[in-house]
Formats: sequence, C-alpha cells, structure tokens
Amino acid sequence: MESEIERLKEEVENLKRQCSELETCREERRSVMNVALIATERINVLERENEALLVKAEKDRQTMEREKRALQAKAAEDRQTILRLQTTNDEQQRSIEQKEGLIQEERGKKRAYGKEMRGFFSDLIESERRYEELKTENDLFYHEKKEVGRELSEVAKDLQYEKVKRKTLEKILTEEKVSHTKLKDSSLCILHCGNVRSVTFQPCGHSLFCTECVDSGKTLTYECYYCDDKIMGMVRATHPIMPF
Repeated sequence: MESEIERLKEEVENLKRQCSELETCREERRSVMNVALIATERINVLERENEALLVKAEKDRQTMEREKRALQAKAAEDRQTILRLQTTNDEQQRSIEQKEGLIQEERGKKRAYGKEMRGFFSDLIESERRYEELKTENDLFYHEKKEVGRELSEVAKDLQYEKVKRKTLEKILTEEKVSHTKLKDSSLCILHCGNVRSVTFQPCGHSLFCTECVDSGKTLTYECYYCDDKIMGMVRATHPIMPF
C-alpha cells in the first residue's frame, strides 16, 4: 500500500510537473502568440511602409523619367544652341578677319594719309614762311609806299608852291607889263629885290634872277620866263652879268 501511495504521489508530482510545464508552455505560447501578433503588426506596418515606399519610388521614378526627358530635351536644345553658337562664332570669326583686313587697309590708308599730311604740313609751313616773307615784304612795301606817298606829297606841295610862285611871277610880270625890251635893258632881278642878276639858265643862257632869290626858293620854276625853254641847269656867277 505504501508503495502504491508513493507511486501515486510520484504520479501526482509528475502530473504537477507536467501541469507546470503545460502552464509554462501555455505562457510561452501566449508569449509566442504576443510576439507573433507584434511581428504580424510589424509586418503589416512594414508592408504598408513598403507599399508607401513603392508608391514613392514609382513617383520618384516617374519624376526622374520626366526630369530625364526634360534633361534630354534641354541637352538637345543645348546642342542646338551650341551649334548656333558655333555657327555664330564662325561668322564672327570671319567678320573679325574681314574687319582685321579692313583695319589693315585703313592703317595703310592712314599711313598714306599721314605721309600726305606730313607733306601738306611741310607745304603749309613753307607757305607760312613764304607768307611771313611776303608779309615782311608787304610791310616794307607799305613803309616804302608811305615814304613815297610822303615824298609825293612833298613833291605835290613843291609843285603847288611852284605853281603859286609861277602865278605870282606871272602876275608880277603882267601887272608890271614887263616887255622883252625892258628885260633886255634891265640888269636887276625881276623880283624887284634890288640885286643884280647873277644866275644864268641852261641851255637858253638867259639871266633873270639873283642868287639870293634862287637860294630862298622864290624862283622855283622849270621853264625860262623869257623864252619858255625847259631849264636843265643854272650857272651862278660871282660877278654881275649882262642880261642878254
């Protein structure tokens, strides 16, 4: 009996252990179930996130496709722009070469023009020098002209004076009615100064005036009052001379 009791006790103990193990298993199962639920929820979250990532990736892919197409279009446009720029650059290069040719031509023209201008300035300097010489000559001519004018004025005054003197003498001769006979007979100066005639006209040889009247300028004349011949010179005598 006692052995039976011991055996039963052992079985009870075994059953308790088994129950305890079952309880432990149940707890572990519950823990595993909780972990599985958590894992399932985590998997669902991850699936949702994966779906969101897939959607975002698709959107990013579409965006990248659009950007790629835009970049391709931009690259094509840039290539066209580069081609246009290259064409423009070639045209500008040709234009620059043409302009350089024109510049060289203009430089040649400027050098030729510079030579012409240097020649022109040389001629201008020579002309200015000649102008100064002509101006100096003109000034000299002007001064000479003034001198000649002054001399002519003096000659004109002398001629006027001579005319006045001649008229005076003619008046004297007219008023006094001096005849050729009286001129021949008289030996005194016809200007009635009281002096004896001492000057003989050349070449006619007539004597009408004294030395004092001739020296004082009272007898300024170019023709003889007696014969109207031109007087070429006068001879002064140191002694009284016969009239004719």
